[in-house]
Amino acid sequence: MAGMAGMAGMAWYGPVRSGKVWRGMAGMKANRLLLLPSVLLFALTLWAVVAVLRLSLYDSNVVSERFVGLANYGELVRDPAFAQNLGNSLAYALLLIPGQALAPLALGLLIYDVPRSLRNLTVFGLYLPSFTAGIVISTVWRWIWHPTGGLANWLLGLVGLGPVMWMAYRVTAIPAISMMISASTMGFCALIYAAAILAVGQDVIDAARIDGAGGWRIRVGIILPMISSTVRLLTLLALVAAFQMWESIYMMAPVTGAYNLMYDMFQTAFRFSRHGLGAAKAVVLMAICAVLAAGKRRLER
Repeated sequence: MAGMAGMAGMAWYGPVRSGKVWRGMAGMKANRLLLLPSVLLFALTLWAVVAVLRLSLYDSNVVSERFVGLANYGELVRDPAFAQNLGNSLAYALLLIPGQALAPLALGLLIYDVPRSLRNLTVFGLYLPSFTAGIVISTVWRWIWHPTGGLANWLLGLVGLGPVMWMAYRVTAIPAISMMISASTMGFCALIYAAAILAVGQDVIDAARIDGAGGWRIRVGIILPMISSTVRLLTLLALVAAFQMWESIYMMAPVTGAYNLMYDMFQTAFRFSRHGLGAAKAVVLMAICAVLAAGKRRLER
């Protein structure tokens, strides 16, 4: 009887167990299906990278294509304009880091002191400019930097200065465009900082206060080290943005001496129809962004 009861129990447990296994296998298949769009997107990105690498080895235009090997890269090395645009990208980076990584950090620390009842409203107000299209923002800033009827020159005129041709000189165009980008993205970066700061455990803050730490000591000695990964992330995003921004330069139409690598690549490939040389510039730009990302990962180890 005991043996028969055991066999009956196994017979009952078998379907239950097999049902669990089947449901587990079905769940695995569903997870794989959810991953399918990401896999397809990665495959398309990889195909685009390979296509650009191939195109960079050709002298290509709208009507013809001729294999030239590394000649396009050699032309980049000899081209002084490419070196200047690389330097411009670094200049944009140096100016965007304070506006996209440091100033928003100060705003995020100030949001920490805002009462809870007003915190959401404050964050929304800071983030509001991010809802505006880049074309609209650029149009507003074109009026601000206008050489005759712009707001900047009007303010300078109040103190007996100006007018300044902001977009006519490299030394003024690069800071003016950097200020526009920083102002339009500062709220978004401050929102990221605010989220990271508010994620710091309240028990850690309370323990520091019990030990006698004041407000700024808590910010500098506790909060800032705990959000250091967010600071590095936004610094990397500012560096990448300096090399990849295109829309702002296109709309502001500065002097050619203020172009960055992305806009130089656009001009080469689509205005002058030198697709192979433009692809070579895209490969250099991609390599720079990869080095920056690898450097960030190394710093986090």
